[in-house]
Amino acid sequence: MGQSRIYQFDTYVDVKTFRDFAFFNSFLLHGRWISLMLFPLVMSGLGVLNLVTGSPFLFRLFLVLALVTPGLYILSYRISLRNQIKKINSPKGI
Repeated sequence: MGQSRIYQFDTYVDVKTFRDFAFFNSFLLHGRWISLMLFPLVMSGLGVLNLVTGSPFLFRLFLVLALVTPGLYILSYRISLRNQIKKINSPKGI
């Protein structure tokens, strides 16, 4: 039986490439963009339904939820990514 060898290659990427890959991996590859688009559509639809049935307060509430919740999710993602880049940033790259 032959002995197995372990090889290690150190690679580095620049910050822009890291951000692009993180976006691709998080949103496009795993399909999270679908929920980010579907949630506002459903909430807006529920808001319009409440407006038609005579409840303008619930219409406004659902509309605010439809706009604020995905925005907060994306903001949280960007802040987390920025903190991760700061934490592992080195002169060679990430």
